Amino acid sequence: MNKRIYLIAAMCLLGTLLQSTATAQVISSKSKYKPTWASSSFKRTLPNTYLEVVVVTGHDQKSITKDAEKEIIRRRKLTVGESDPWIKSGYIASYWESSASRITGYFLYQTRKNPTYEAEPVEATTEYGFSPRVFIPGAQQIWKGQGGKAVLFISGEVACIGGIVLSQSLKATYISKINSTHDNTQKRYYSNMANTWNMAGYGFITGAMALYAWNIIDGIVSPGRPTIKYDNNILTFAPAASPDYVGMSLTMSF
Repeated sequence: MNKRIYLIAAMCLLGTLLQSTATAQVISSKSKYKPTWASSSFKRTLPNTYLEVVVVTGHDQKSITKDAEKEIIRRRKLTVGESDPWIKSGYIASYWESSASRITGYFLYQTRKNPTYEAEPVEATTEYGFSPRVFIPGAQQIWKGQGGKAVLFISGEVACIGGIVLSQSLKATYISKINSTHDNTQKRYYSNMANTWNMAGYGFITGAMALYAWNIIDGIVSPGRPTIKYDNNILTFAPAASPDYVGMSLTMSF
């Protein structure tokens, strides 16, 4: 009986791990999956610049790229109010979607609010910084766009916790039965069953801890869907004046 329970617990844990690995391989085999910024409504305002996305649909990438460049220039002209604005928009990254009849391109641009401002470093990346989400099973995987892995981590933890509760409940049941009979054979049977479920509980606890540790490691090191990374902790200087003094102000953005 002991060996059978150990085998079941080990198979459950191994199955969860293998499924997670298989999902990770499928995800990593994709050349691209949709970035967090690939949306027509995306816009981020930074201290010196702002980020926006141009979405263009057409039949070939070359003409779509040209149309995106025209569109960002048109937007810049409207914002500046000049026919030939000299504030330039910098291209950051692009993402393509295709179907049988059309191609859609998403183009991420960064535009300075003022030509004298220094643009913040912006990077399109699949690398994510550390987040407390890694301590919640599946949370970081969801944030990275890895829904399949998230489901497996969550379901694996739920299964292990359910196994812990069940094994401890059955252990208590068999312990209570030991004193309910004077038959030594029955006592030995109940004692063996209580010990069996006690050991099964330890197995499920070990499985839950191993899966939780894997969830943390995977949440930290695995690449996610493309996102953008920029430094918000920026010091800026600007002229400042009041009735009492004239000078410079120091601003830190978080």
